[in-house]
Amino acid sequence: MNHKLIPRLLFVSVIILLPVAYRIPSSKAELHWGTTYTISVRNDGSAQWTYERKTLIKNETDMLELWDETSDEKRLAFQDQMEAIVNQTRQTTARNMSITTVNMVFQLKENEGTITYQFDWHGFAKIENNAIEIGDVFNNQFIDLDQDALLIIQYPEGYASSEATPPPMGISLYDRTISWKGPVNFGDDEPKVILIQGVAQSFNQWQTYAIVAVGASSISGLSLAFWYFFHSRRGRIVNLAQTPTPGVEDDEQKVTALLQRTGGSTLQSSITREFGFSKAKTSQLLDAMEKKGKVTRQKKGREKIVTLKQQDRNTQKN
Repeated sequence: MNHKLIPRLLFVSVIILLPVAYRIPSSKAELHWGTTYTISVRNDGSAQWTYERKTLIKNETDMLELWDETSDEKRLAFQDQMEAIVNQTRQTTARNMSITTVNMVFQLKENEGTITYQFDWHGFAKIENNAIEIGDVFNNQFIDLDQDALLIIQYPEGYASSEATPPPMGISLYDRTISWKGPVNFGDDEPKVILIQGVAQSFNQWQTYAIVAVGASSISGLSLAFWYFFHSRRGRIVNLAQTPTPGVEDDEQKVTALLQRTGGSTLQSSITREFGFSKAKTSQLLDAMEKKGKVTRQKKGREKIVTLKQQDRNTQKN
């Protein structure tokens, strides 16, 4: 056998056995696990890996098996396997890489148990120019997702995905994630994602800009509406003040015509009788005409003599 193939075959075997290593042996396979892999990639090409496994607890036997999965031996076994993967990948990619100590967190909520492994993989992605390339660490590996498995790759702010293979289940601009849901059989160098810097702003930035733009537009719109309402209302008020009240102008014209027929003067009581006005209306009408400079009034005993101004007399003659 070619000795160069031994490290590669060892590496592939580790990857294939990785999901199996955390399942209960078939003789007591009671627990059913839902698995989520989350790989949060950073600008420098490093990534935080989160390997989360959830299961439902139906009885005491399930609880004992779950408790066995949280032992330090399981955590150390997982860390040893990940270190073996990273060491082999360092050779195949010719890039410096390493992982930090694996942390394990166990949570039990009602009848659901969750085991979460988390570590940092330094040198995970390849950086070239303004691009982050994800996928060469999966060279000749077959990381399959079963029916209840989910893989999420989260990319850093300020980047956009220009390529993702195989076609992902979903892409979220809100939290900058690309995801695949099982069952999926990945091929060589898959999943593969290429991120380009500066192609698009993040969703949060666009959301901020949109809120600011909408807010500014709303303020401008309200200001314009207020300005239009104020000035149009002001214009209406001015026009109402300048526009003669219907009926009043006609009454003034009637009084003016009467004064012109009577030689320019008549008694206020005669105006009241002539047009059937009340005394109060006649008084208010003549007050208005007097303020406009159309007539003058002079008291004589109990009566008032109403006299047409000279210019209105000249108007009649002309």
